[in-house]
Formats: sequence, structure tokens, C-alpha cells
Amino acid sequence: MATIYQESKFIGNARTPFRYALGVIPMGRQSSAYGYAQALDGTWDDYRRATGRWGAKRDRIRDATDFMGWYMHETTERLGIAKHDARNQYLAYHEGRTGYARGSYNAKPWLLRVNTPLTSSVSVSMALSMRGPMPRRSSLRLALRLKPSSSVARKAGGILAARQR
Repeated sequence: MATIYQESKFIGNARTPFRYALGVIPMGRQSSAYGYAQALDGTWDDYRRATGRWGAKRDRIRDATDFMGWYMHETTERLGIAKHDARNQYLAYHEGRTGYARGSYNAKPWLLRVNTPLTSSVSVSMALSMRGPMPRRSSLRLALRLKPSSSVARKAGGILAARQR
């Protein structure tokens, strides 16, 4: 969930920005990334082929979270990155497995800075993906030791409130 938040801010139809020639002529989007998981067309097709979920859509949260689980499992299998290693799982997700293996993230200090708060948000992901009764918002914040004003805490609180309705 922390990766989805970082990629799309939980906006189901999120797309990459347009590219412009001479600053005014639209030249198309930066990539084919779309949906909650910001999955590229080719990677999404790989997921649907591997899982047989031909009706899966990138703008459905259930499909996007299943995709993330599939992608991170494959990353563990191919690159040996532990599933609980949120930092490296995110870097491999953002850069692609080949880019991660090449170390392309090292040339992007902004990505390494973004990744630090993301890894501290992993406990939010774990708490939000629990099965069974959801904890009350206040107990979640205490358990995670988040500032109530942080954007991650606000987003988690909003999701919890929606799930409890």
C-alpha cells in the first residue's frame, strides 16, 4: 500500500504527465504507466499472462494490489530481494528489475530521498492489509508511532474510516 501511495496517491486513473516540444506542443505521455500501481503496459500484460487474470484492470485497487504482490514476489524470485525489504523492493519496482540490477537508482538522489519516508510507511501497509477487524484510527497511529499530522497518517486514517463504514 505504501508503494501504491507513492506511485499514484491512491488515484485510480493516475497517468504520467505529457511531454511537450518547444514547451507548448504536446508530444504524448512520458510513459504508459497508468492506474493505482502506475504499471507499464508491457508489465501489466506480463502480469495478466502469468496469472490468467485477463479481466484485471489497472484502475481497480484490488487488481492493482494483486499486481503489486505478484511483481514483488517475482522480484524476490529473480533478484533475491526479501519481501520485507521495502527499500529495495520499491527501488526495483520504480526502476524495473533490470534497472535495479544495473544500479540505475544510484544516479537519482531524489529517488533515494523519496524512498526513505516510504520505508517507514511499510508498517502502515502491513496494518492496512491485515485481515479481520480493522483497528481504530487512534490505535493505529499509536502502534505506528506516526505524527497525526503526517500525510501517511492522514491517508491511513481516511482508508481505515472508509473500510469501517
